[in-house]
Amino acid sequence: MTLPPEYSDESARSKFLEGVKKNWRGDAMPTDDALVQRGAESCALFGQGLTMGEIGERGGSTEVEWDNAGAIAVYASRTFCTEHNTDNL
Repeated sequence: MTLPPEYSDESARSKFLEGVKKNWRGDAMPTDDALVQRGAESCALFGQGLTMGEIGERGGSTEVEWDNAGAIAVYASRTFCTEHNTDNL
């Protein structure tokens, strides 16, 4: 998947990655590019009307995976798809 230009903005990427990494649970953290890709996927899911909780549940089968997917979704909404900012809910 080719990402739109907003995902290449270094300032936005840095803010997104800092937030996700600060809240990541577990040892197996994906690469920065993989995290940004998952952030883009979260934005697409927000655009389809899914909630942060629903996006988190798609992240895997364990609580840690749900939490990590939720963190990706939250920070994506704060930096890449601000029209879906979960802070405004």
